[in-house]
Amino acid sequence: MTPETRHLIGSAILARARRGGVLVNMSRREVVDHDAVRRSLDEGLLDGYGCDVLDPALDVELLQHPRVLSTPHIGGRAADVQEEIAHAALAAIVVWAARVPR
Repeated sequence: MTPETRHLIGSAILARARRGGVLVNMSRREVVDHDAVRRSLDEGLLDGYGCDVLDPALDVELLQHPRVLSTPHIGGRAADVQEEIAHAALAAIVVWAARVPR
């Protein structure tokens, strides 16, 4: 997440999208302006919004919207993914340790 990618998908982009499309966000929550998505859904610009990054405390209106499908952001919690993450972390530590003067 960077200042340049915050609300990268907002009113301007959604207004240029083909009417009746479906937006799927599987990146960071803040990449999409959720107020703009809600307005686009209400105005019929978007037919649907799917994501795995909504915050129940912040995105109440979207979570209750009939054309929003939200799933838990749990892809990285699968055992095989956790094993790959552990191997990548260990490899990074080995590289770092090799650079540290002794």
